[in-house]
Amino acid sequence: MARLPLRLDPWDLALLMQEVNHRAKNMLSVVQAIAKQTAANAPPEAFAAALSERLQGLAASQDLLVSSNWKGVPLDRKSTRLNSS
Repeated sequence: MARLPLRLDPWDLALLMQEVNHRAKNMLSVVQAIAKQTAANAPPEAFAAALSERLQGLAASQDLLVSSNWKGVPLDRKSTRLNSS
């Protein structure tokens, strides 16, 4: 993939940074919800492993979305990819 020089005017750059900030906060909210649900359902000695597994699944889902250019991913592809990670 060839890289083109990217030139954004300051307004566009500020808008892009606001969007990145917004998406990062959304992802942190998802992580917080996963952690709370894991804590409620996993025994304390299994919490770290269960949380790690769930976060790996979240990361794999994110990779699938990015690789599809955010156009969506069929469920069978998600299942196959998540089970192989």
